[in-house]
Amino acid sequence: MEAGKTTLEVGNGATLVVDNFEVKEKPTFVDYLRSGWQVSLSVAIDYTASNGEPSQPGSLHALGPNNQYENALFNVGKVVEPYDSDANFPVFGFGGIPRHMGINGVNHCFAVNGNMGNPEIQGIENIVATYRQTLPQIGLGGPTLFGPLLDEFLKLVQSQQGQQSYQILLLLTDGTIHDMPRTKDLIYRLAELPCSIIIIGVGNADFSAMEELDGDDGPLRNSAGQGVARDIVQFVEFNKSSARGDLAEQVLKEVPEQVCSYMERSGFTPVAQQQSL
Repeated sequence: MEAGKTTLEVGNGATLVVDNFEVKEKPTFVDYLRSGWQVSLSVAIDYTASNGEPSQPGSLHALGPNNQYENALFNVGKVVEPYDSDANFPVFGFGGIPRHMGINGVNHCFAVNGNMGNPEIQGIENIVATYRQTLPQIGLGGPTLFGPLLDEFLKLVQSQQGQQSYQILLLLTDGTIHDMPRTKDLIYRLAELPCSIIIIGVGNADFSAMEELDGDDGPLRNSAGQGVARDIVQFVEFNKSSARGDLAEQVLKEVPEQVCSYMERSGFTPVAQQQSL
């Protein structure tokens, strides 16, 4: 930070005298990480019927080298994993029938590892392995509801408040959504908290709803017409980003700024910067 008086020549013999000015260095995403803030990642996988039955070759869940969920989990997860403090990720499924949990009806937020008391899985590679192992035991259902999943994520974020933990939800979906008003209301609430949502669109569906949640064309509004406090959603279309070769760039394009926007709104200053003043 600097302050002082300066005189500027502005042309034609005129001068501009500035009695006082300040230059403030804006903290960066890395500054907050260095000051003790940690990033934690949660993962959500879409098991709705619109993905196609895994036994069919054209299914987005068909096991094999072309499985888009598996490819997205691995490639996107490897981008985000280094930022997670302990590489233990809560992993949820939604819109499916989790028979591996003894549930025979559609559930809109369940633990992929079968344990809602501890849905964490260690490392991205183990997430992919667990996905492969449990897929035959999870039936596809619907409709596609984000609300129950975002409710669970909201509880997780609230439980970590005061612990210098910024939560990121990595949500993989084929693009359809049937509870848009509730989803917007929950994002409105989450925007006040230390969290972000990265939505990865798999397949080639109509992703207009996901793009609306992203809010790049204007602030997202809840069902009452109120604008969110800050943008917390980043949407990435997996196929297009993979083809362009800019997947990592697109996934992390907005998150650092979203972290900084939360810190600034909440009045947090990195400890290292406090000590240097």
